[in-house]
Amino acid sequence: MSNGKRLWIILTGVALVGTLQFACGGGTPPPPTKIPATSTPAPTSTPSAQDHFDQGFVYLEQGQLDQAAAEFQKAIELDPQNAATHRNLGTVYARQGKLEEAVAVYEEAIKIAPDFGEAYGDMAGVLADLGRIPEAIATGEKAIELAPDYASAHNNLGIAYSRQGDLEKAIAEYKEAARLDPNDPQPHANLGIVYKDLGRLDEAVTELQEAIRLAPDDPENYNHLAIAYYMQGKTDETIDELLKVLAIDPDHANAHKNLGIAYSDLGRIEEAITELETYLQLFPDAPDQAVVEEMITELEKMAASPLAEYRNDEGGYNLLYPKNFYHADEDGWSAFSESQEAVDIVFEYSTGEAIEQAPVIMIDAMSLEDTLDDYDLTEDAGPTEILLALAEEIDAEVGTPQAGTIDDYPASIAGISGDMDGTSFEGALAIVIVDDRVIGVFGLALPDQWDAFFPIYLDMANSLSFFEP
Repeated sequence: MSNGKRLWIILTGVALVGTLQFACGGGTPPPPTKIPATSTPAPTSTPSAQDHFDQGFVYLEQGQLDQAAAEFQKAIELDPQNAATHRNLGTVYARQGKLEEAVAVYEEAIKIAPDFGEAYGDMAGVLADLGRIPEAIATGEKAIELAPDYASAHNNLGIAYSRQGDLEKAIAEYKEAARLDPNDPQPHANLGIVYKDLGRLDEAVTELQEAIRLAPDDPENYNHLAIAYYMQGKTDETIDELLKVLAIDPDHANAHKNLGIAYSDLGRIEEAITELETYLQLFPDAPDQAVVEEMITELEKMAASPLAEYRNDEGGYNLLYPKNFYHADEDGWSAFSESQEAVDIVFEYSTGEAIEQAPVIMIDAMSLEDTLDDYDLTEDAGPTEILLALAEEIDAEVGTPQAGTIDDYPASIAGISGDMDGTSFEGALAIVIVDDRVIGVFGLALPDQWDAFFPIYLDMANSLSFFEP
Protein backbone atom coordinates (compact mmCIF):
# COMPACT_ATOMS: atom_id res chain seq x y z
CA MET A 1 0.00 0.00 0.00
CA SER A 2 1.25 3.48 -0.75
CA ASN A 3 0.46 6.92 0.59
CA GLY A 4 -0.95 9.76 -1.50
CA LYS A 5 0.18 13.36 -1.19
CA ARG A 6 -2.02 15.17 1.28
CA LEU A 7 -2.87 18.79 1.90
CA TRP A 8 -2.30 18.55 5.64
CA ILE A 9 1.40 18.01 4.95
CA ILE A 10 1.55 21.05 2.68
CA LEU A 11 0.04 23.19 5.43
CA THR A 12 2.91 22.57 7.84
CA GLY A 13 4.12 25.95 9.06
CA VAL A 14 0.93 27.77 8.06
CA ALA A 15 -1.20 28.14 11.16
CA LEU A 16 -4.31 30.07 11.94
CA VAL A 17 -3.16 33.49 13.02
CA GLY A 18 -4.39 36.07 15.45
CA THR A 19 -3.24 39.54 16.33
CA LEU A 20 -1.38 40.69 19.42
CA GLN A 21 -3.21 40.91 22.70
CA PHE A 22 -5.13 44.07 23.31
CA ALA A 23 -3.33 46.76 25.29
CA CYS A 24 -5.08 49.62 27.01
CA GLY A 25 -2.24 51.97 26.23
CA GLY A 26 -1.93 50.95 22.60
CA GLY A 27 -4.61 49.36 20.49
CA THR A 28 -7.43 50.24 22.88
CA PRO A 29 -6.48 53.02 25.32
CA PRO A 30 -8.52 53.66 28.46
CA PRO A 31 -11.44 56.03 28.53
CA PRO A 32 -10.46 59.66 29.04
CA THR A 33 -10.52 61.31 32.45
CA LYS A 34 -13.23 63.92 32.87
CA ILE A 35 -12.35 66.83 35.14
CA PRO A 36 -15.19 68.15 37.30
CA ALA A 37 -16.13 71.68 36.34
CA THR A 38 -14.83 74.47 38.55
CA SER A 39 -17.03 77.26 39.84
CA THR A 40 -18.71 79.22 37.07
CA PRO A 41 -16.26 81.83 35.74
CA ALA A 42 -17.21 85.29 34.64
CA PRO A 43 -18.33 85.44 31.01
CA THR A 44 -15.39 85.85 28.65
CA SER A 45 -14.86 85.67 24.90
CA THR A 46 -11.60 83.74 25.40
CA PRO A 47 -12.05 79.98 26.01
CA SER A 48 -10.57 78.79 29.29
CA ALA A 49 -8.42 75.72 29.88
CA GLN A 50 -11.58 73.97 31.12
CA ASP A 51 -13.41 74.91 27.90
CA HIS A 52 -10.65 73.43 25.76
CA PHE A 53 -10.53 70.36 28.00
CA ASP A 54 -14.27 69.83 27.71
CA GLN A 55 -14.19 70.21 23.92
CA GLY A 56 -11.23 67.85 23.69
CA PHE A 57 -13.15 65.33 25.76
CA VAL A 58 -16.10 65.55 23.35
CA TYR A 59 -13.83 65.09 20.31
CA LEU A 60 -12.11 62.15 21.97
CA GLU A 61 -15.39 60.37 22.66
CA GLN A 62 -16.40 60.99 19.02
CA GLY A 63 -13.13 59.54 17.73
CA GLN A 64 -11.99 62.85 16.23
CA LEU A 65 -8.47 62.41 17.48
CA ASP A 66 -6.69 65.26 15.70
CA GLN A 67 -9.22 67.77 17.00
CA ALA A 68 -9.08 66.25 20.49
CA ALA A 69 -5.29 66.54 20.55
CA ALA A 70 -5.44 70.17 19.49
CA GLU A 71 -7.92 71.02 22.26
CA PHE A 72 -5.94 69.24 24.97
CA GLN A 73 -2.76 70.98 23.81
CA LYS A 74 -4.51 74.36 24.11
CA ALA A 75 -5.74 73.42 27.57
CA ILE A 76 -2.18 72.53 28.59
CA GLU A 77 -0.89 75.86 27.29
CA LEU A 78 -3.36 77.63 29.57
CA ASP A 79 -3.00 75.26 32.52
CA PRO A 80 0.27 73.32 32.22
CA GLN A 81 0.01 71.84 35.73
CA ASN A 82 -3.21 69.90 35.10
CA ALA A 83 -2.13 66.24 35.22
CA ALA A 84 -5.48 64.90 33.95
CA THR A 85 -5.17 66.90 30.74
CA HIS A 86 -1.74 65.42 30.08
CA ARG A 87 -3.13 61.95 30.73
CA ASN A 88 -5.96 62.47 28.25
CA LEU A 89 -3.55 63.78 25.64
CA GLY A 90 -1.59 60.57 26.20
CA THR A 91 -4.76 58.60 25.50
CA VAL A 92 -5.20 60.46 22.21
CA TYR A 93 -1.61 59.84 21.16
CA ALA A 94 -1.92 56.15 22.04
CA ARG A 95 -5.02 55.82 19.88
CA GLN A 96 -3.19 57.58 17.06
CA GLY A 97 -0.31 55.13 17.36
CA LYS A 98 2.07 57.85 18.54
CA LEU A 99 3.38 55.69 21.33
CA GLU A 100 6.58 57.55 22.19
CA GLU A 101 4.63 60.83 22.38
CA ALA A 102 2.07 59.11 24.61
CA VAL A 103 4.80 57.97 27.01
CA ALA A 104 6.19 61.51 27.18
CA VAL A 105 2.89 63.10 28.18
CA TYR A 106 2.08 60.32 30.65
CA GLU A 107 5.48 60.96 32.24
CA GLU A 108 4.62 64.66 32.40
CA ALA A 109 1.32 63.83 34.13
CA ILE A 110 3.21 61.72 36.68
CA LYS A 111 5.80 64.46 37.19
CA ILE A 112 2.95 66.85 38.04
CA ALA A 113 1.09 64.31 40.19
CA PRO A 114 3.52 61.61 41.43
CA ASP A 115 0.69 59.55 42.96
CA PHE A 116 -1.37 59.50 39.73
CA GLY A 117 -1.80 55.72 39.61
CA GLU A 118 -4.12 55.78 36.61
CA ALA A 119 -1.47 57.54 34.51
CA TYR A 120 1.03 54.85 35.52
CA GLY A 121 -1.50 52.20 34.53
CA ASP A 122 -2.13 53.70 31.11
CA MET A 123 1.57 54.18 30.45
CA ALA A 124 2.20 50.51 31.28
CA GLY A 125 0.02 49.54 28.33
CA VAL A 126 1.90 51.82 25.94
CA LEU A 127 5.27 50.57 27.16
CA ALA A 128 4.09 46.99 26.57
CA ASP A 129 3.10 47.92 23.02
CA LEU A 130 6.57 49.42 22.52
CA GLY A 131 8.14 46.15 23.65
CA ARG A 132 9.71 47.79 26.69
CA ILE A 133 8.52 44.93 28.88
CA PRO A 134 10.63 45.39 32.06
CA GLU A 135 9.58 49.05 32.17
CA ALA A 136 5.97 48.10 31.51
CA ILE A 137 5.99 45.63 34.41
CA ALA A 138 7.61 48.08 36.80
CA THR A 139 5.18 50.81 35.77
CA GLY A 140 2.17 48.50 36.02
CA GLU A 141 3.19 47.31 39.48
CA LYS A 142 3.54 50.93 40.57
CA ALA A 143 0.09 51.64 39.14
CA ILE A 144 -1.67 48.95 41.16
CA GLU A 145 0.23 50.04 44.25
CA LEU A 146 -1.15 53.57 43.84
CA ALA A 147 -4.54 52.73 42.30
CA PRO A 148 -5.35 49.10 43.24
CA ASP A 149 -8.93 49.42 42.01
CA TYR A 150 -8.02 50.69 38.54
CA ALA A 151 -9.00 47.76 36.31
CA SER A 152 -7.03 48.89 33.26
CA ALA A 153 -3.81 48.91 35.28
CA HIS A 154 -4.30 45.24 36.10
CA ASN A 155 -5.16 44.48 32.48
CA ASN A 156 -2.06 46.26 31.18
CA LEU A 157 0.17 44.63 33.76
CA GLY A 158 -1.27 41.30 32.65
CA ILE A 159 -0.31 42.10 29.06
CA ALA A 160 3.24 42.90 30.13
CA TYR A 161 3.49 39.66 32.10
CA SER A 162 2.08 37.73 29.14
CA ARG A 163 4.62 39.17 26.73
CA GLN A 164 7.35 38.25 29.19
CA GLY A 165 6.02 34.69 29.15
CA ASP A 166 4.76 34.71 32.73
CA LEU A 167 1.27 33.49 31.84
CA GLU A 168 0.10 32.54 35.32
CA LYS A 169 0.78 36.07 36.60
CA ALA A 170 -0.95 37.41 33.50
CA ILE A 171 -4.03 35.31 34.21
CA ALA A 172 -4.17 36.60 37.80
CA GLU A 173 -4.06 40.24 36.63
CA TYR A 174 -6.67 39.70 33.91
CA LYS A 175 -9.00 38.03 36.42
CA GLU A 176 -8.60 40.95 38.83
CA ALA A 177 -9.29 43.43 36.01
CA ALA A 178 -12.45 41.51 35.09
CA ARG A 179 -13.54 41.47 38.74
CA LEU A 180 -13.04 45.21 39.09
CA ASP A 181 -14.79 46.05 35.83
CA PRO A 182 -17.08 43.18 34.75
CA ASN A 183 -18.32 45.14 31.75
CA ASP A 184 -14.88 45.63 30.18
CA PRO A 185 -14.38 43.10 27.35
CA GLN A 186 -10.59 43.45 27.24
CA PRO A 187 -9.65 41.30 30.28
CA HIS A 188 -11.97 38.55 29.06
CA ALA A 189 -10.45 38.70 25.58
CA ASN A 190 -6.92 38.60 26.98
CA LEU A 191 -7.80 35.71 29.28
CA GLY A 192 -9.17 33.86 26.26
CA ILE A 193 -5.95 34.40 24.34
CA VAL A 194 -3.75 33.18 27.19
CA TYR A 195 -5.95 30.14 27.81
CA LYS A 196 -5.77 29.39 24.08
CA ASP A 197 -1.98 29.60 24.15
CA LEU A 198 -1.94 27.22 27.13
CA GLY A 199 -4.23 24.75 25.37
CA ARG A 200 -7.03 25.34 27.90
CA LEU A 201 -9.47 25.60 25.05
CA ASP A 202 -12.79 25.28 26.83
CA GLU A 203 -11.83 28.15 29.14
CA ALA A 204 -10.58 30.14 26.15
CA VAL A 205 -13.92 29.72 24.37
CA THR A 206 -15.86 30.80 27.47
CA GLU A 207 -13.81 33.98 27.95
CA LEU A 208 -13.86 34.94 24.28
CA GLN A 209 -17.61 34.42 24.10
CA GLU A 210 -17.98 36.75 27.08
CA ALA A 211 -15.75 39.34 25.38
CA ILE A 212 -17.96 39.11 22.29
CA ARG A 213 -21.09 39.53 24.39
CA LEU A 214 -19.65 42.72 25.87
CA ALA A 215 -18.19 44.02 22.57
CA PRO A 216 -20.13 42.46 19.69
CA ASP A 217 -18.63 44.83 17.12
CA ASP A 218 -14.98 43.97 17.82
CA PRO A 219 -13.76 41.63 15.04
CA GLU A 220 -10.61 40.54 16.90
CA ASN A 221 -12.54 38.57 19.50
CA TYR A 222 -14.35 36.58 16.80
CA ASN A 223 -11.00 35.87 15.14
CA HIS A 224 -9.47 34.56 18.36
CA LEU A 225 -12.59 32.49 19.05
CA ALA A 226 -12.27 31.01 15.57
CA ILE A 227 -8.68 29.97 16.34
CA ALA A 228 -9.77 28.32 19.60
CA TYR A 229 -12.48 26.39 17.76
CA TYR A 230 -9.96 25.35 15.10
CA MET A 231 -7.65 24.04 17.79
CA GLN A 232 -10.59 22.02 19.11
CA GLY A 233 -11.09 20.52 15.66
CA LYS A 234 -14.40 22.36 15.16
CA THR A 235 -13.91 23.49 11.57
CA ASP A 236 -17.53 24.47 10.91
CA GLU A 237 -17.62 26.68 14.02
CA THR A 238 -14.28 28.16 12.97
CA ILE A 239 -15.71 29.21 9.64
CA ASP A 240 -18.82 30.69 11.25
CA GLU A 241 -16.72 32.96 13.49
CA LEU A 242 -14.41 34.04 10.67
CA LEU A 243 -17.38 35.03 8.55
CA LYS A 244 -18.53 37.22 11.45
CA VAL A 245 -15.11 38.89 11.45
CA LEU A 246 -15.43 39.71 7.76
CA ALA A 247 -18.99 40.93 8.16
CA ILE A 248 -17.61 43.56 10.55
CA ASP A 249 -14.30 44.19 8.76
CA PRO A 250 -14.16 42.89 5.17
CA ASP A 251 -10.47 43.85 4.93
CA HIS A 252 -9.34 41.84 7.97
CA ALA A 253 -6.34 40.12 6.37
CA ASN A 254 -5.76 37.45 9.01
CA ALA A 255 -9.41 36.39 8.90
CA HIS A 256 -9.13 35.82 5.15
CA LYS A 257 -6.01 33.70 5.67
CA ASN A 258 -7.60 31.73 8.49
CA LEU A 259 -10.73 31.16 6.42
CA GLY A 260 -8.59 29.90 3.55
CA ILE A 261 -6.96 27.34 5.82
CA ALA A 262 -10.30 26.21 7.22
CA TYR A 263 -11.81 25.89 3.73
CA SER A 264 -8.82 23.85 2.57
CA ASP A 265 -9.33 21.45 5.48
CA LEU A 266 -12.86 20.82 4.24
CA GLY A 267 -11.74 20.32 0.65
CA ARG A 268 -13.37 23.58 -0.46
CA ILE A 269 -10.38 24.29 -2.66
CA GLU A 270 -11.59 27.15 -4.86
CA GLU A 271 -12.86 29.07 -1.82
CA ALA A 272 -9.58 28.43 -0.02
CA ILE A 273 -7.58 29.83 -2.93
CA THR A 274 -9.77 32.94 -3.10
CA GLU A 275 -9.34 33.67 0.60
CA LEU A 276 -5.59 33.15 0.60
CA GLU A 277 -5.16 35.37 -2.47
CA THR A 278 -7.24 38.04 -0.73
CA TYR A 279 -4.95 37.77 2.30
CA LEU A 280 -1.88 38.49 0.16
CA GLN A 281 -3.63 41.37 -1.60
CA LEU A 282 -4.50 42.97 1.74
CA PHE A 283 -1.09 42.16 3.28
CA PRO A 284 1.42 42.27 0.40
CA ASP A 285 4.39 42.36 2.79
CA ALA A 286 3.17 39.43 4.90
CA PRO A 287 6.10 37.67 6.59
CA ASP A 288 4.67 34.31 5.52
CA GLN A 289 4.10 35.38 1.92
CA ALA A 290 6.30 32.65 0.44
CA VAL A 291 4.61 29.91 2.48
CA VAL A 292 1.12 31.10 1.56
CA GLU A 293 2.06 31.37 -2.12
CA GLU A 294 3.34 27.79 -2.01
CA MET A 295 0.10 26.73 -0.38
CA ILE A 296 -1.91 28.43 -3.12
CA THR A 297 0.17 26.64 -5.77
CA GLU A 298 -0.55 23.27 -4.19
CA LEU A 299 -4.24 24.07 -3.89
CA GLU A 300 -4.35 25.05 -7.56
CA LYS A 301 -2.88 21.65 -8.41
CA MET A 302 -5.60 20.04 -6.34
CA ALA A 303 -8.25 22.16 -8.05
CA ALA A 304 -7.08 20.77 -11.39
CA SER A 305 -7.15 17.24 -10.00
CA PRO A 306 -10.21 14.97 -10.24
CA LEU A 307 -9.86 14.41 -6.48
CA ALA A 308 -11.04 16.37 -3.46
CA GLU A 309 -9.93 16.16 0.15
CA TYR A 310 -12.13 15.08 3.04
CA ARG A 311 -11.33 15.58 6.74
CA ASN A 312 -13.09 13.93 9.66
CA ASP A 313 -12.19 15.73 12.88
CA GLU A 314 -13.98 13.32 15.20
CA GLY A 315 -12.35 10.26 13.67
CA GLY A 316 -8.97 11.93 13.14
CA TYR A 317 -8.46 11.10 9.47
CA ASN A 318 -8.12 12.72 6.03
CA LEU A 319 -8.49 11.14 2.60
CA LEU A 320 -8.84 11.98 -1.07
CA TYR A 321 -12.00 11.04 -2.96
CA PRO A 322 -13.39 11.58 -6.49
CA LYS A 323 -14.90 15.04 -6.85
CA ASN A 324 -18.06 13.63 -8.40
CA PHE A 325 -18.77 11.59 -5.23
CA TYR A 326 -21.22 12.56 -2.55
CA HIS A 327 -20.37 12.08 1.10
CA ALA A 328 -21.85 12.44 4.58
CA ASP A 329 -20.63 11.76 8.08
CA GLU A 330 -21.79 11.19 11.60
CA ASP A 331 -19.15 11.50 14.31
CA GLY A 332 -16.21 9.32 13.19
CA TRP A 333 -18.30 7.47 10.59
CA SER A 334 -18.37 8.58 6.94
CA ALA A 335 -19.77 7.29 3.65
CA PHE A 336 -18.93 8.05 0.00
CA SER A 337 -20.69 7.17 -3.25
CA GLU A 338 -21.41 8.59 -6.68
CA SER A 339 -25.09 8.40 -5.64
CA GLN A 340 -26.50 10.84 -3.08
CA GLU A 341 -29.35 8.41 -2.45
CA ALA A 342 -26.90 5.61 -1.64
CA VAL A 343 -25.14 7.82 0.92
CA ASP A 344 -28.44 8.77 2.53
CA ILE A 345 -29.55 5.14 2.75
CA VAL A 346 -26.27 4.08 4.40
CA PHE A 347 -27.09 6.33 7.33
CA GLU A 348 -30.49 4.70 7.60
CA TYR A 349 -28.54 1.48 8.33
CA SER A 350 -29.70 -0.31 5.20
CA THR A 351 -26.42 -0.98 3.42
CA GLY A 352 -27.80 -3.68 1.12
CA GLU A 353 -30.38 -1.25 -0.24
CA ALA A 354 -27.69 1.43 -0.57
CA ILE A 355 -25.43 -0.64 -2.86
CA GLU A 356 -28.40 -1.35 -5.09
CA GLN A 357 -28.18 2.36 -5.96
CA ALA A 358 -24.38 2.52 -6.39
CA PRO A 359 -21.18 1.16 -4.81
CA VAL A 360 -20.30 2.71 -1.46
CA ILE A 361 -17.22 3.22 0.67
CA MET A 362 -17.68 3.50 4.41
CA ILE A 363 -15.07 4.48 6.99
CA ASP A 364 -15.41 4.11 10.73
CA ALA A 365 -13.09 5.16 13.56
CA MET A 366 -13.38 2.96 16.64
CA SER A 367 -11.69 2.65 19.99
CA LEU A 368 -9.00 -0.05 19.91
CA GLU A 369 -9.72 -1.07 23.49
CA ASP A 370 -13.47 -1.38 22.86
CA THR A 371 -12.87 -3.29 19.63
CA LEU A 372 -10.63 -5.82 21.34
CA ASP A 373 -13.20 -6.25 24.12
CA ASP A 374 -16.14 -6.58 21.70
CA TYR A 375 -14.46 -9.38 19.73
CA ASP A 376 -12.69 -11.09 22.64
CA LEU A 377 -9.29 -10.38 21.12
CA THR A 378 -6.03 -10.21 23.04
CA GLU A 379 -4.10 -6.97 23.52
CA ASP A 380 -1.49 -8.04 20.96
CA ALA A 381 -4.08 -8.59 18.20
CA GLY A 382 -3.10 -6.89 14.96
CA PRO A 383 -5.03 -5.52 11.98
CA THR A 384 -5.53 -8.95 10.41
CA GLU A 385 -7.13 -10.43 13.55
CA ILE A 386 -9.46 -7.47 13.83
CA LEU A 387 -10.30 -7.71 10.10
CA LEU A 388 -11.27 -11.37 10.43
CA ALA A 389 -13.41 -10.65 13.48
CA LEU A 390 -15.29 -7.85 11.73
CA ALA A 391 -15.84 -9.97 8.63
CA GLU A 392 -17.23 -12.76 10.78
CA GLU A 393 -19.61 -10.31 12.45
CA ILE A 394 -21.19 -9.41 9.10
CA ASP A 395 -21.12 -13.08 8.05
CA ALA A 396 -18.84 -12.36 5.08
CA GLU A 397 -16.49 -14.72 3.30
CA VAL A 398 -12.92 -13.44 3.44
CA GLY A 399 -10.07 -13.75 0.98
CA THR A 400 -6.45 -13.98 2.05
CA PRO A 401 -5.54 -10.86 4.09
CA GLN A 402 -2.53 -8.86 2.93
CA ALA A 403 -0.52 -6.98 5.56
CA GLY A 404 1.00 -3.57 4.89
CA THR A 405 0.90 0.02 6.08
CA ILE A 406 -1.20 3.11 5.46
CA ASP A 407 0.40 6.40 6.46
CA ASP A 408 3.06 4.28 8.20
CA TYR A 409 0.52 2.60 10.49
CA PRO A 410 0.02 -1.19 10.45
CA ALA A 411 -2.81 -2.25 8.14
CA SER A 412 -4.40 -5.31 6.60
CA ILE A 413 -6.75 -5.65 3.60
CA ALA A 414 -8.79 -8.52 2.23
CA GLY A 415 -11.57 -9.15 -0.26
CA ILE A 416 -14.99 -9.93 1.23
CA SER A 417 -18.30 -11.17 -0.17
CA GLY A 418 -21.66 -12.25 1.10
CA ASP A 419 -25.25 -11.19 1.56
CA MET A 420 -26.35 -8.00 3.31
CA ASP A 421 -30.01 -7.21 3.95
CA GLY A 422 -30.91 -9.72 1.25
CA THR A 423 -28.54 -8.20 -1.33
CA SER A 424 -25.46 -10.06 -2.57
CA PHE A 425 -22.24 -8.05 -2.46
CA GLU A 426 -18.55 -8.15 -3.18
CA GLY A 427 -16.05 -5.77 -1.70
CA ALA A 428 -13.01 -5.25 0.46
CA LEU A 429 -12.23 -4.45 4.07
CA ALA A 430 -9.10 -2.68 5.28
CA ILE A 431 -8.17 -2.26 8.95
CA VAL A 432 -5.61 0.24 10.23
CA ILE A 433 -4.46 0.47 13.84
CA VAL A 434 -3.64 4.11 14.66
CA ASP A 435 -2.36 4.35 18.23
CA ASP A 436 -5.48 3.77 20.37
CA ARG A 437 -7.89 3.73 17.42
CA VAL A 438 -9.01 1.27 14.78
CA ILE A 439 -9.94 2.64 11.36
CA GLY A 440 -12.10 0.35 9.24
CA VAL A 441 -12.48 1.00 5.49
CA PHE A 442 -15.35 -0.92 3.86
CA GLY A 443 -15.91 -1.01 0.11
CA LEU A 444 -19.15 -2.69 -1.05
CA ALA A 445 -20.80 -3.11 -4.45
CA LEU A 446 -23.05 -5.45 -6.37
CA PRO A 447 -20.96 -8.39 -7.64
CA ASP A 448 -20.98 -7.23 -11.27
CA GLN A 449 -19.81 -3.72 -10.26
CA TRP A 450 -17.01 -4.49 -7.83
CA ASP A 451 -14.13 -5.09 -10.26
CA ALA A 452 -14.61 -1.64 -11.81
CA PHE A 453 -15.04 0.00 -8.39
CA PHE A 454 -12.11 -1.66 -6.63
CA PRO A 455 -9.39 0.75 -7.95
CA ILE A 456 -11.36 3.70 -6.56
CA TYR A 457 -11.65 1.97 -3.21
CA LEU A 458 -7.95 1.15 -3.14
CA ASP A 459 -6.89 4.70 -4.03
CA MET A 460 -9.12 6.17 -1.30
CA ALA A 461 -7.84 3.71 1.29
CA ASN A 462 -4.21 4.42 0.36
CA SER A 463 -4.77 8.19 0.55
CA LEU A 464 -5.73 8.02 4.22
CA SER A 465 -3.68 10.05 6.68
CA PHE A 466 -4.26 10.39 10.38
CA PHE A 467 -4.12 13.01 13.14
CA GLU A 468 -5.18 13.30 16.77
CA PRO A 469 -9.00 13.67 16.87
